[in-house]
Amino acid sequence: MSVDLDGLPHTIGRYELKGLLGRGGMGRVVRAHDPVLKRDVALKLFEPSSIASEKVAEARFMFHREARATATLRHPSILEIYDYSGPDAEVGYLACELCTGPTLRQVLDQEASCLPTSWPRSATSSPWPWSTPMIEESSTAI
Repeated sequence: MSVDLDGLPHTIGRYELKGLLGRGGMGRVVRAHDPVLKRDVALKLFEPSSIASEKVAEARFMFHREARATATLRHPSILEIYDYSGPDAEVGYLACELCTGPTLRQVLDQEASCLPTSWPRSATSSPWPWSTPMIEESSTAI
C-alpha cells in the first residue's frame, strides 16, 4: 500500500491516516485506524481542491447525499458506513468498512478463464467483454 498522503494531516477527526488506497473524482480513499473502536477503516475524503471551483457546492451536496443514502442500505455487496463528518466539516469524510483483496481493476484484468463459463465472452465494444454480466449481477445490490 502506498503512503502517498501529500497534503493530508496525520489525523482527520478521530482517524489516524495510514496510507493511500485509491483516488476518485471527489478525492482520495485512505486506510485509517479508529483508535476508539480499535479497527481499520476506509476513509473516503471529500477534497474540494480536486474539483472545479464552480462545481464544489454541487459536489459537496452529492457527497452528503451519498453518505445518507449509503448508510440506509444493507447488502453484502455494499460497504457499511460507520461514520460521516457531516455536511459542514472542513475536511469531509465517510468512514466505512475496509475490504481487503484485489481492486475491481485487478479482477477485471485477470484472465477470463477464472470467471463462470455461463458468462458470454463474445466480442463487444467493452475492453472486458465478460464484464457486463459481472456488473449486472453486482448492480442488483443497489
